[in-house]
Amino acid sequence: MIQILKSGLSHTDGIYSEARFENSENLTVRMTGSKIAEVSHNNFKGGITRVLKDGGLAYTSFSNPENLKDAMKNSEKSASILGKHTGLKESLAAYKPVKDNVKATPEIDPRTISLEEKVELLKKYSALCMENPKVQTTNLVYQETVNNETFVNSEGSEISQEILLCRIAGTIISRDGNRIEQVRISLGFDEDFGKLLNREDIVEKRAGLAVDLLNAESPNEGLYTVICDPDLAGIFVHEAFGHLSESDHLASNIPIREMIPIGKVIGPEYLNIIDDATIPGAPGTYAYDHEGVAGSRTSVVTNGVISDYICSRNSAYHLDRKPTGNFRSSDYRFSPFVRMSNIFIDQGTCNVDEMISNMPDGLYLCGGKGGQTLGDLFTFGAAYGYIVKNGKLGKMLTNLNISGNIFDTMGNIVEIGSNLRFSEWGGCGKSRAEFYNIQMLSKSGTGSPSIKINNVIVGGN
Repeated sequence: MIQILKSGLSHTDGIYSEARFENSENLTVRMTGSKIAEVSHNNFKGGITRVLKDGGLAYTSFSNPENLKDAMKNSEKSASILGKHTGLKESLAAYKPVKDNVKATPEIDPRTISLEEKVELLKKYSALCMENPKVQTTNLVYQETVNNETFVNSEGSEISQEILLCRIAGTIISRDGNRIEQVRISLGFDEDFGKLLNREDIVEKRAGLAVDLLNAESPNEGLYTVICDPDLAGIFVHEAFGHLSESDHLASNIPIREMIPIGKVIGPEYLNIIDDATIPGAPGTYAYDHEGVAGSRTSVVTNGVISDYICSRNSAYHLDRKPTGNFRSSDYRFSPFVRMSNIFIDQGTCNVDEMISNMPDGLYLCGGKGGQTLGDLFTFGAAYGYIVKNGKLGKMLTNLNISGNIFDTMGNIVEIGSNLRFSEWGGCGKSRAEFYNIQMLSKSGTGSPSIKINNVIVGGN
């Protein structure tokens, strides 16, 4: 495939050209309660070209290698029109060409496990949940993806990489009379099938949590000191700051760039936020992004100060930064965006038990239910929580929502725990107004230790 793609580059005289081709195989096993609802295999292949010419950058997708020449010509024409008629002066930051062949190296390769064994594992975990009489049903899915990507560009890069992913995820639903609660569960989100085995303890805990939530209360709305557990804190840093650090919107959006300039103090000196695509076993780990730049470790906040952005070659050119290997798309049908890899708050020094015992009043919030940002404002849900009174956990809470100004909230972080953990959840959705689409990217992860924050707005869902 490398030679086929290289031959396609000869069909353009643009300043820069590239081509990427993907071959993806996917397995899905879906279970509802005690019944298998779906077993499906699918495969899709296709590619995308990009050309820089006359100051314009343009993409064209294609489904068959025979169409590569036409796709390259279309990208060249589109780039030239964009440059000539819009006055754009696009370019790419320099990056040394790479030649590499990356293979997945799991301890237990899911491709060596039979379909029957995968089905039995899913059935076992579902049955374990439903041993609790108040668990009404489960919706669990086993997903496995093998994606082979080939990338070449006119600078001499030639990269083949194999990306392997398997996981079990879904919801556990409990019921007592007319009251229904549900808890999400996710296991694995990695290339190693071994991370899905012997997880009965986690499955039982999640089922027990679904039942406990049947007796939980809604919070009184107001301002609270809160402790966020690693899962919720990870979502907080992803939603509240991670998306702002994705630099593709900064080149053209001057007000946003002025909101988060390099050197701005946004938190205490012990706050460090990092995006790192190189962490073994984390959900957002990968070797190369979709323009052939190696995934890297980028410190976006250092000692409470904005120190960098995550960049594509194009955004790095506009912002006078270095490419960080974060330019990715969900698949060949979409133009890439700048996307987080594994974004996390770095380890602190505080003991979590002491963080709770030293808090006279407040809330201990756990797990995440997604969220969104608008400029410097954020809102997202916690899966559950507890009232803290005189340093002790009290009543369980549900229907929790936290919101606020990103910078005020980060400035109100007063303690960071020593219990850094990466979530086994992965994935992120992102859209840009000029593209009119939402891309769901699976290889994106979050992590954090527990964090304590003063003056957080808490309400009900």
